[in-house]
Amino acid sequence: MKILMVLASVILATACSFAPAFAADVATVNQPVFLLCPSHEHYGSWSLYLKVDKNDPSKVLALGLEELTNRNSKDDGGYEKVIEAQRNPETARQNIGTLEAASFGSGSIRVEKNNALSVTCTPKGSDYELMINMRISADGHFIIGGTESDKRNVILKYNAVEKKWAAYATVLANQEGQNVVGAQPLFLSGLAFPVTGTGIYRIVAGLMGGRAVIVYDSK
Repeated sequence: MKILMVLASVILATACSFAPAFAADVATVNQPVFLLCPSHEHYGSWSLYLKVDKNDPSKVLALGLEELTNRNSKDDGGYEKVIEAQRNPETARQNIGTLEAASFGSGSIRVEKNNALSVTCTPKGSDYELMINMRISADGHFIIGGTESDKRNVILKYNAVEKKWAAYATVLANQEGQNVVGAQPLFLSGLAFPVTGTGIYRIVAGLMGGRAVIVYDSK
């Protein structure tokens, strides 16, 4: 089974904190909040989700990372098709790791092989700050939040009307370094990128209504 690789040679191997089984009397549901989508045949995408209380979705129990098996923008016919697959509970997926809410702000979900990926989630009022560090070349990383928060900063925010969590950019610089976020946070569905033998040379952020903005281009 092939899964998303930030380099053609990367094979996912995870070392992360796994959440203990939740109490039997608490019904839960997973709400997808962010997609890392390759444009390469036969690859899978990484999906970040929040595990929430089914009866009160505002209560977050864990952050999770999973693979959407063989779902990518090449085979599926575009990024939006993969977004649809991410939201479809019938889509084949494999859990990579979870981080329980008690470890937010201190723990992380990591793909240790070749330092491929690290994800953290930190409470900020009623929201959560998301930090993603993804390896894109032999010595390069693309970072959201953390040390790059002045260029790219993303929060997970709850919509009480729709009873759903979603990711919003509070700062998002395009390839020219210009911030495309206005007075209000900007909905962000995830990132799409081509994968080559030397890594990832372009990253596109998916916005509301199918719009997109290039946020990294090495050429």
